[in-house]
Amino acid sequence: MLMISFLQDLPQISLQVRLFVAFIILQKAVNMYLDNQLDVPAIQKELYAFCNKEILDSLDEELRNQIDEESRFKILRQLPLIIKRDSLFGRFDNLVQQAVHYFEQVDFSQYIADLHAFKESCGAQYRTFYTNYWTYKVFSDSLSIPDYEKTKEKLIYTGMEFAMFQCIALASFLKNGRLYQEEYNYIITSLSRTAEDNLPFRELLTAQIKDYNLVSPAGLLLFVLV
Repeated sequence: MLMISFLQDLPQISLQVRLFVAFIILQKAVNMYLDNQLDVPAIQKELYAFCNKEILDSLDEELRNQIDEESRFKILRQLPLIIKRDSLFGRFDNLVQQAVHYFEQVDFSQYIADLHAFKESCGAQYRTFYTNYWTYKVFSDSLSIPDYEKTKEKLIYTGMEFAMFQCIALASFLKNGRLYQEEYNYIITSLSRTAEDNLPFRELLTAQIKDYNLVSPAGLLLFVLV
């Protein structure tokens, strides 16, 4: 509950920083758990230690320096093309194609402006979803894969999958001027179904992960758009 509170109740702290701290703390907790030495008070104490404005501001500056928006843009524009290689049907195919067209036509400066508008509307409207989704994924993936390096790669895969969802949602938002809750839920549900047990899809994403050397917490944060 303390971790959830940390992620949800500090809107003045960027989500990148909150997720980065969550990753560090959860990884330590998982290692303790696997060694049968889980010390909840120690974990709580460490989390409280991070809840220091100077520490959080320092982390925020450091992460901003590591995350290159232009590099992120170059990768993001490839993601709709990856999923487009699969046989999609109907409405979801149209939404993916819409994202493909958007990234074919937009330049970096326009993307930054569009992303800002997306954050100010959808980012604010669905903020709870973002934190709940990432809390669940970071925690469940950390528990399910005890090997640290594999855990990081799994988290990067999750980050790229979520970034793909964001690409599709961004294009839909721009076309219609807003993104309804029903459309928002439909996109992520359709993407989850498409990705589930889809080996070619996972292989393509894994190749992107390795090509861009993103197997790190900082790499994971490269794909957090809000």
